[in-house]
Amino acid sequence: MLSARRALLAAGLIAYEAQLYQVLSLQPTPAPAVAPSAPRAGEPLHLSEVLRQLFAASAAASESSPRPGGTQS
Repeated sequence: MLSARRALLAAGLIAYEAQLYQVLSLQPTPAPAVAPSAPRAGEPLHLSEVLRQLFAASAAASESSPRPGGTQS
């Protein structure tokens, strides 16, 4: 309880005078606009499977992109 009071005092959110405290209000802030997340599909994957898929996709993308000098592998 004391640490919470000290934190509020340090932030300037409490007015104090001889045993009287007043917690000052904050201006309401609008909620951030967050796009709804895409629905999840399927079962959860183990991290090793996610990384395997990521590396496979990365390798496939690098094989299909042109290399410097105009040659492809």
